Amino acid sequence: MGVDELGEPTYANETITPEMAQRYLDMYLRNRSVRKGKVTEYSEAMEAGAGSADNPGGWFLNGEGIAFDWDGNPVNGAHRFRACIKSGAEFRTLVARGIDPAGFMVTDSTASRQFRDDLAIRGITWAGQSGGLLRKIAWWNQVAEKDAVTRNTDSGRGGLAGLGSFHVGRQDLHQMWDAPDPVTGVTYGKEVTETVQECAKWNNDFPGDRGALLFAHWLLTREGNNPETIRRFFAILTYGSEDEHANHVLLKVRRMLDGSDVSRERELKMKGKRQETHAYWLLANWNRWVAMARLPSFNLPGDDGTVDNPFPVPRRVR
Repeated sequence: MGVDELGEPTYANETITPEMAQRYLDMYLRNRSVRKGKVTEYSEAMEAGAGSADNPGGWFLNGEGIAFDWDGNPVNGAHRFRACIKSGAEFRTLVARGIDPAGFMVTDSTASRQFRDDLAIRGITWAGQSGGLLRKIAWWNQVAEKDAVTRNTDSGRGGLAGLGSFHVGRQDLHQMWDAPDPVTGVTYGKEVTETVQECAKWNNDFPGDRGALLFAHWLLTREGNNPETIRRFFAILTYGSEDEHANHVLLKVRRMLDGSDVSRERELKMKGKRQETHAYWLLANWNRWVAMARLPSFNLPGDDGTVDNPFPVPRRVR
């Protein structure tokens, strides 16, 4: 639908009324989360009328269009449709029809679409957590190889140190999502989805950073550890232990994870090291636990939140 005689998309300037905007909005099969500030910004411009040198706050026909796929479904423009409905004013825009749906995932929009928005459109639940975990995996894969070289060891070591300054493009993340993990043979997308679903039970009660929880769980699973052992470890950290003495020390671990130590938590956030530090605590304490060390023997970071080894090698337990 909407293609020309060459089978290519068609382009034209069109007027979108509030009634049309509502109909198009209802046609979305899936959609990204709504950014209310962006809707307000657009609606105020539409209310002001056509933009010009005399009306700089108005709505401009600037070439940033709305696209419909070859089945007639809109693939972007949700914020503009909502703004049109909110303002009650029609607006002019460039419209492309007959777009290949696959092309939508590699193009940007006026509201700065992110990878998590793409995942939400694909029907992935907890899209934000899933996108964040995939980014951590991408970083882990890089630093694991680098760390193996510097330590002159086999690959498989590494950590999240430096994650805050790491950038990976949306298109690279899409390719990685569908690519198989060379360790397991399963696609990264499937690994991420299963990890997020497995950890959902701890979302409201886990005392630490959820991103660190997801990464540690993914890594321990990928290393071939017994799933029930992994579940028990995180359940103890989340809900406690029957051992009163163990719970006394567990409380110290929880205080570091849940931000009760405000000054330390503030320092970690300012340095952008909260997730990588929490991931270290989880993996280092896993190693103590599977070595049959009791909870009171957990290796705790110093008062300043620093650790002696930011690259713990997770031990495997069957």
